[in-house]
Amino acid sequence: MINNITIITQLVSVLLLVVGLLYAGYQLSLTRKVHKENHEWNRRFAAQQALSRKIEGLDELNEAFKHMNLTDSIPMKEYREAFEKSPQLQPSLHRYLNYFEDLCRGMLYGVYDEDIIRNARGGTFDKVYNNHRNFIENRRKEVHPLVYRHLREVVENWRINNDVPLKKEKIGKTE
Repeated sequence: MINNITIITQLVSVLLLVVGLLYAGYQLSLTRKVHKENHEWNRRFAAQQALSRKIEGLDELNEAFKHMNLTDSIPMKEYREAFEKSPQLQPSLHRYLNYFEDLCRGMLYGVYDEDIIRNARGGTFDKVYNNHRNFIENRRKEVHPLVYRHLREVVENWRINNDVPLKKEKIGKTE
């Protein structure tokens, strides 16, 4: 009789241990899912914040180069003339291009959500790269061959892969 009670107690203990382990595994999988969703949310939020940053000197650049309405690349001669007239334009152009380079680097390294940025400003990236291609290529020759490489990589990739998702999967439960 005592042997039967001991055996039953041990079986119940093992059963409770297995159930506890299964429950712990389930909780860990939920925790992992929540962590993954939080990470995705933070990437999307960071992308939105990065898109809303103000670019200093943008009005002066547009005044000098009228690049908002251009379809062709600005010739280097125009850059040189504009920089001679207004020396502060060159740092403004660097900040402007660096802004887009930073966004591209963030997308390529997974800091920012690419779909959000592409849906918000995809055409702008192409326009910026196309309008300032001569300046970018000149900087590559004069400074370093990898200057603005992330901008170029993203723009070329988006030109090849033109399939932009219009809607992203929602994160978490919205009930």
